[in-house]
Amino acid sequence: MSENRTRIELEHNIINKYPGFINRINDLENQCINIMDKLFLKHENWVKHNDVRLGAFGRILTNLNTTKTSLILLKNYLSQPNWEEEYFGSILPERFQFNGKHYGYFRSIDTGYRFQFYQQLYSQFETTARIICRSCTLKCKKPITQICEHSNFYDKDFIDFCDYIRNSIHNNGFYFPLNNQPSNWTYSFNDKIISFINGQKIDVDWNDFFELTNKIIELLDNVLSSSVFPENVIIKDTADE
Repeated sequence: MSENRTRIELEHNIINKYPGFINRINDLENQCINIMDKLFLKHENWVKHNDVRLGAFGRILTNLNTTKTSLILLKNYLSQPNWEEEYFGSILPERFQFNGKHYGYFRSIDTGYRFQFYQQLYSQFETTARIICRSCTLKCKKPITQICEHSNFYDKDFIDFCDYIRNSIHNNGFYFPLNNQPSNWTYSFNDKIISFINGQKIDVDWNDFFELTNKIIELLDNVLSSSVFPENVIIKDTADE
């Protein structure tokens, strides 16, 4: 494949697709903000006492905004007419500059953004679950499983799906089952079948991650609104800065 064709495809994939991704992140940010506004209005004491039911969505909002900023910066960078000169002159690590111009590094940057986005989302989901388990003295199996079971919003297949994606990211996107996880498993999500086959790469793109974020926000809203976590009992956010 020619260098020029590779560059054109690179610019097309990022410059043309990122605006839609950024708009989708805006929608998810608004989803979090609407939930937080609802909680602010109903529970002023939660703000005063730093209740985790606010912080849970605040942390996801921060992750969304961080990712959006990164996508905007990369899109704007590649929109500059002289980006190649700067990139090959001072940004690309020197040891990658062999056999002509090397554009594959940008694919790794995009993958890194995508994986980092989900890893941080899962981490914040689990942070909230751990805080609740400690505060409510729930006996932890896995924190996320525990709070979902406790509030009667546990969907084993969905939580397994979240876990398998996280574990695959730990292997650069390849699925290698752990412990008693199946060697071949499929899950219907976002209008497609996602397969987890031992030793094979999973097919989860930006749009899947955005829809997964939407589902996690909805799940957290349901779990944290459950009557098993009384509104008049503060659950202190012990992970707030």
